Amino acid sequence: MAAKGKKGTWAADPQILDCTISSTENGVQSPRPWQEHRALTSYEALMTCPPGVVPLESLLEQNEVREVVADAFDTLSDDDLWIYHMLCNIKMSLRFTGRVIGIPKTTLARRRDKIIDSLNNELQRHPVIKERLGL
Repeated sequence: MAAKGKKGTWAADPQILDCTISSTENGVQSPRPWQEHRALTSYEALMTCPPGVVPLESLLEQNEVREVVADAFDTLSDDDLWIYHMLCNIKMSLRFTGRVIGIPKTTLARRRDKIIDSLNNELQRHPVIKERLGL
């Protein structure tokens, strides 16, 4: 899931990062966005999109955001990261995940909401995210 590293390094699982910050042209998340070809540079993004369509962000344009998201995920404990991954990325049910870790699904839902709130708070404090959201 996440490798321990220095702050600012790519410590979070790339699949978690891609599921969290990538989307398709329609705004709908792809089931496997890490397998889609994504342009490395803004020039490549411009050259590969059809005429009249705004190109998607390239990987280099997303570097700062990816590092901020990785840092936010690094603030989670291993248990919280596992719960987030199982519920939000793998899409396991609250009931099944609760059985696996031995807690009721309502408690797990509250914990999931607390994890998402802590990630939101961590991300909204960062100036790169504020700029991106227009805050």
